[in-house]
Amino acid sequence: MKSAPWVAGSALGLLLLALATASPFDSLQKTVPLDFAGIDTLEFRGNMSQIRISSNRPPYASYTDELDRPLDVRRTGSRMVITTSSERYLDVELGIPPSVRAIDAQYARIVTSERLQSMQVTSSGSVTWEGDIARLDLRDPADRPKHADDDCGCDGTQFSVSGGHIDELVVRSSHGQLSLSAPDKIDAVYAWLGGKKGVTLENAHRFDNIHLLATEAQLPDAASPKPATGP
Repeated sequence: MKSAPWVAGSALGLLLLALATASPFDSLQKTVPLDFAGIDTLEFRGNMSQIRISSNRPPYASYTDELDRPLDVRRTGSRMVITTSSERYLDVELGIPPSVRAIDAQYARIVTSERLQSMQVTSSGSVTWEGDIARLDLRDPADRPKHADDDCGCDGTQFSVSGGHIDELVVRSSHGQLSLSAPDKIDAVYAWLGGKKGVTLENAHRFDNIHLLATEAQLPDAASPKPATGP
């Protein structure tokens, strides 16, 4: 009986230690299922997100929610629109199926765990791609043909490919930057970047697969013949 106060005190001490060391954000993490039946396009509006493409897990959204309010998810035909509030949501992660063929997100890191046939990614901010795909089409929707020089006062769209084998990479932006971490794993790159032509290559041992085009009209469509390029 005399040991009861000591036991109670030890238990209280362990509880206080657990509360002190636990992350205050653990209880705020939410994961909700998403229904992608009939959806081939994802539009994400919000903070920087991570988008994982996989058929091994049902589609989901995982995020921190300080006010316990759900994401705004809407369906418009075959398009799913997910909107977050920059003041309330942090670290959004989306899991989507490989049946999605187009992603529209201003800021995102996109990772695929399986080889895809094609994907069109539209962004006017910053997008990073990682994974195997036959054809990847990166597009900047911003119309900035009059501001294709360094004095426009605007930030160019940042397109980055950090890994994965790609058969054909097509990039179109009137004022963009393209960064390739492993360009040797890309069979062919066709890029129109306006007058700036900002390209960064890392670990490159060949350059015959990189084609910087003078006009947007030279960019190949999926079924069109490849444009003639000079050395």
